[in-house]
Amino acid sequence: MLSSELNPVYAVGDFDRDGLFDLVLEVKDRGGLRCGIAILHRIDRSVHIVGAGRPVGNGKDEVSCRVGWGVQPAHYSHRDGTSSPDLLYVVAEWDQGGWLVWNGTTYVWVAWN
Repeated sequence: MLSSELNPVYAVGDFDRDGLFDLVLEVKDRGGLRCGIAILHRIDRSVHIVGAGRPVGNGKDEVSCRVGWGVQPAHYSHRDGTSSPDLLYVVAEWDQGGWLVWNGTTYVWVAWN
């Protein structure tokens, strides 16, 4: 379910490297207890839920809404003309976190450390 906040938390970026901006929204599980993010790919309108009761990849089933998540914009292009994808980062604890990276099928967790 979407957050019931007056101003929902969202971000945009090209996470699947198709050249189109995708949308990320903060969501909660049906009970409203576990936070997560929903990633909407613009090219095919597919929705990918990370957290909110579903595995994140770091051994947890939620994305901490208190600590945070966000988007790291791509900074460079490759010699072949392709660019790096924008990256979603998730702070799991105050001192730990990682990236959520699209592997062509699903989002996988890549730890910072």
